[in-house]
Amino acid sequence: MAKTNKYKYVLNIQVDEPIYKKILARFEEENDENFSAFVRRIATKKISLDVEVYEKVTASLNEIGRQINSIVKDLHEKTEVTFITLEEFKIKKQELEVLLVFLDEWVNRRNKMVDFDFDGSEKIDRPAVKKRIYVMLSEQENHALMESMEKLCFNKKADFVRCLLSNSRSLYVPRWKAIFYAEIRIKNNLSQVKRHINEANLLHMSLLHEVSDIAKTLKQLRKNFDKGVEI
Repeated sequence: MAKTNKYKYVLNIQVDEPIYKKILARFEEENDENFSAFVRRIATKKISLDVEVYEKVTASLNEIGRQINSIVKDLHEKTEVTFITLEEFKIKKQELEVLLVFLDEWVNRRNKMVDFDFDGSEKIDRPAVKKRIYVMLSEQENHALMESMEKLCFNKKADFVRCLLSNSRSLYVPRWKAIFYAEIRIKNNLSQVKRHINEANLLHMSLLHEVSDIAKTLKQLRKNFDKGVEI
């Protein structure tokens, strides 16, 4: 079994208190330090993967992140339509749709990777993970957007930007769609839209392979942890 004494990559998960206490008691009875450490992480609502798994997972996700950043940069530099409230950030509605669909699928698949059971059979119910994507806005752009929205006295917009500033610049996908679609002026450029659709499709196919490999690794890790566990 892989050693679990080094923690680098953390996956958030929901586990009921009686469940993790029962698992912890069993592992401590058997004086198994690796399993006890693992379950103590559950007590803090987190599971940490060992270094080998961490490196495999992060290498895949970093590559996916680089590809997404490339799309965002291309959208930012090569489009002409501007935000009503922030001229520095330029993007088109059609291209944003392509990117959001891709990111939505990406986040869904990442969430599913940690939705597993502990005894190999009965799945533990947990609240749905809120979908989040990360926005490439500089601090200066964030403050400029906040200022303009507060001047408009539109609370939802101001709350949205406060989320950017205070919560690692993360947004919920539906909120992104609702606010930004209202802020974008549409200017058709079908050839460019088609190119971005093709790019997103290619990235999606690549992502499926990456996620499949990661899921296999996590499945094996779960089997290792589940050995001898009775709940």
